Amino acid sequence: MIKKLAVVAGASLLAMAAQAGTVTYNFTNPFQPTEISQSGTLGLFDSTLGTLTGATLVVDAGIEGTIHLQLGGAATSTNVRGTTNSDIGLNSSLASIDALFNGVSDVALSFTTGWVAMTPNSTHDSATLSDSDSLTFSLGLAGLSQAGGGNFSLSCDSLSSFTVAGGAGFSGGSQTTYGRCGASITYTYDDAPPTNVPEPATLALAGLALAGIGAARRRRKAD
Repeated sequence: MIKKLAVVAGASLLAMAAQAGTVTYNFTNPFQPTEISQSGTLGLFDSTLGTLTGATLVVDAGIEGTIHLQLGGAATSTNVRGTTNSDIGLNSSLASIDALFNGVSDVALSFTTGWVAMTPNSTHDSATLSDSDSLTFSLGLAGLSQAGGGNFSLSCDSLSSFTVAGGAGFSGGSQTTYGRCGASITYTYDDAPPTNVPEPATLALAGLALAGIGAARRRRKAD
């Protein structure tokens, strides 16, 4: 009986002391006319919270806009297509993350009118078109934590192009494009062992265990 009570009390105290947690930092920038040059701030892990066990970074980007097509004096009606491409390059003030970005492609985004049947000397204006994508990185833990936390920056820059296909050499057009980027970083950690006075619930649990041990001893003597 004494051993069972001790095991139960020990397991309960261990479960209370070894809890896992998560903390997330993020930012989202608004759409701006391309070319964009945006940045935001993310937090480092505060090592006083506990032991860092994992870190995941997600970078997202998007573009939206319209395309204007025009067909000049072609001999007959023909198909025309306009396409916007934007590559979103990434950088960071934190060396380990910046090096990670150097090893991956940019976030490649694109939208298109698709093929549009146009008559000679006509124009076409698209509805709002858009594209978005994200990159996810499982990070190494070195350099991501310090006592009290801290901050680092992440930035993105766009490089866009516009092409018109079809129209038998009589087509042209223009684009109006907006871009944005954002990011989030999520840390997982094990809570730091408590260094202050035990909470009342912890004391009560220990008291119950001791009381059970005492009762078992009294019954043994009575026997």
